[in-house]
Amino acid sequence: MEITLITGPAGVGKSTLCWEMSLQLATVNVAHTVIETDELDRNVSAANLVLPGGVRRTGRR
Repeated sequence: MEITLITGPAGVGKSTLCWEMSLQLATVNVAHTVIETDELDRNVSAANLVLPGGVRRTGRR
């Protein structure tokens, strides 16, 4: 397994680069995934987070 980590300050084009790389990999049928922490933040509600051991975290961030 190979991992490419893309880092940098806000607004420099990390997400744009990820989606362009994903498009190019898909075009040549290379299996891959993109994990973008901004999208995780938008889609994982802290109010519904279940921690190890089944402990449920409640409240807002």
